[in-house]
Amino acid sequence: MTRPADLLVLDEPTNHIALDLVEDLQAALAAYPGAVVAVSHDRAFRARFEGERLELRAGRRR
Repeated sequence: MTRPADLLVLDEPTNHIALDLVEDLQAALAAYPGAVVAVSHDRAFRARFEGERLELRAGRRR
């Protein structure tokens, strides 16, 4: 608890931002040095998400 963690948790990060800001957000996430946990129904956001991914559907890893 006393050491900082390089973990960013995002729940539907593109829901309430302008479309042009989504690209800025994705560029910032690509440059983030830590782990990112993102939950999103936005198919375009998920398709452009860079890096390793773990997808869960119906409680199972895909």
